[in-house]
Amino acid sequence: MKLRNFILLSVFLFATISLVVAKNKKNHARSTAADDSHPPPPEKAAPPTPEKKATSSSKHSSKSKATKETVKETKERPLTVNPPGYQGEHEFSIEDVDEDKITEILRDATKNLVVFFYDGRVKCPGCGDALSEVEEIDDDIEATGYIEVVKTDDRRVAREFGVNTFPALVYFRRRNPILYDGEFKDSEVVWRWLRAHDEVATWDLTDYNFEDRTDSFSPDESTLDWFVMFYDSEEADCNAFVALWETVAHKLRGLVNVGKVDTSVSDDVTERFRIDDNQCEFKDSEIVWRWLRAHDEVATWDLTDYNFEDRTDSFSPDESTLDWFVMFYDSEEADCNAFVALWETVAHKLRGLVNVGKVDTSVSDDVTERFRIDDNQCPTFLLFHRGKMYRYNDPAKDVRGLTQFALTKFKDQRGHRVPEPPTVIEHFYEHVKERVIDALDDNQTLTAIGVGGLIVIISITLFVKAYRINKQKAS
Repeated sequence: MKLRNFILLSVFLFATISLVVAKNKKNHARSTAADDSHPPPPEKAAPPTPEKKATSSSKHSSKSKATKETVKETKERPLTVNPPGYQGEHEFSIEDVDEDKITEILRDATKNLVVFFYDGRVKCPGCGDALSEVEEIDDDIEATGYIEVVKTDDRRVAREFGVNTFPALVYFRRRNPILYDGEFKDSEVVWRWLRAHDEVATWDLTDYNFEDRTDSFSPDESTLDWFVMFYDSEEADCNAFVALWETVAHKLRGLVNVGKVDTSVSDDVTERFRIDDNQCEFKDSEIVWRWLRAHDEVATWDLTDYNFEDRTDSFSPDESTLDWFVMFYDSEEADCNAFVALWETVAHKLRGLVNVGKVDTSVSDDVTERFRIDDNQCPTFLLFHRGKMYRYNDPAKDVRGLTQFALTKFKDQRGHRVPEPPTVIEHFYEHVKERVIDALDDNQTLTAIGVGGLIVIISITLFVKAYRINKQKAS
């Protein structure tokens, strides 16, 4: 019975409390809505007395003065103008980092890194829009699990990786950078570019693997050409071209092999090709690409004992033909053979103005002897102009000096008469002699048999002759 009374009392108290709370909420809501809808009417102001009027006028004057000062301050305050397409930084999710953070991520080497470069100092009309496009694929990039995306406005870092204009994007694959050379108009284009450039396309060449990898001295005809950049990794301005060079390597993939040699650690290759440490001139991948397309064809003529005079007509030239500039070199001497690449550059510079050829003195003995080429002076450069020849004697054997000599400087020296070419009989004799020598060199057994047979024949002849002499004496 007591339990029943206790339960009824509890229910009654709960219902009473709920009713009171609901009523209070209703009154509060009604009061708040009334306050919001109908603000209290202003009190009627009494007619101003002269003193009050003066006070009012004074207040109005003060107010006008304050307004003018505010306007003046507003005009004097500098305005911050954001570039077109710029959005507040809080809307972007890509982390803004400094040089130390980038170095830390690259040192880890477990992830690839995408760095978006923007200019935070001056107006950058395209930076905001470009960053928005990269933001659209940020989640897709991070979802790969091996690529991290950051952004920076550190100009020193930008210069370090060859970034000269903004916005820009550099992709690091196992610390190997490549510079994005496209536009930021479509995020899908940027995403496809990143996926297509995951692999490093440039070969690292050193003193130990250069010749084995490139086979530059005696290449196979079926192999691809090699395009090599010599740079100094310890020079910041020169090392900045590594990212651009990787872009070139991907453009040439499957067409030309692309490599790079660090001259600070590969002394032998640097000396072999006479690389000047002060030359570090690449500035734009498009310029390099156009240069490659313009130099697809070989401009140097290969001249030999058999075609030299027919090709150059050096002894009795036609007045209407172009002059000939010929390099005599020994392909079996590495230091001398190194000039072949430079000579091809000269040939392209003189294309259409002067014919350029080269003679390998190790296989063309007749031409070498005809022009009295000294093997100790390698290479030797001769210009053939209207039946006379001019020797290039400047110790500086560079592209500019050789080109200027072929065009004008040769006139500063006295020309020498071109030696007469060998006759047909001399040609035939030399041809037969070379054939015999080649045959003997190719077959040592045949040589031994021939020499042995000759000795036997001579011995028999001498024996017969001695026998006859003795017989005559006896009779």
